[in-house]
Amino acid sequence: MGNPTTTTLFEVNGKKNVFGTFLAKRPNGEYVLEMKDGSGAQAFSKDELTEVLPFTVSIKYLNERSSGSTYDYECEEGKVERGDLIIMSDGNIVEVTAVNTQSKRATKTLTGRKITSEAI
Repeated sequence: MGNPTTTTLFEVNGKKNVFGTFLAKRPNGEYVLEMKDGSGAQAFSKDELTEVLPFTVSIKYLNERSSGSTYDYECEEGKVERGDLIIMSDGNIVEVTAVNTQSKRATKTLTGRKITSEAI
């Protein structure tokens, strides 16, 4: 879960649409959240919470820009799968190396066209 900040949004596990933003950490390790439903501050153990993150994927470049590194992008769930090849909007060809990575490092949305191929 890492170190939350006051902009970190959490969902309470097992409760549909119950969200809160991090306020503080108690000496016993519980996280104090400001609840989005207006009910004030409440404390939860880390096990009761899931950090809300966008759906993200990891890609690697397959051309001269490739350094073996992977890069994280936000993406609509179900649009790509591991192993898909994409022509990015800038013309680079990339491979999707992982999906649903829950990465906080993603700062851009994946755009381009999926390459489909057929065996000959």
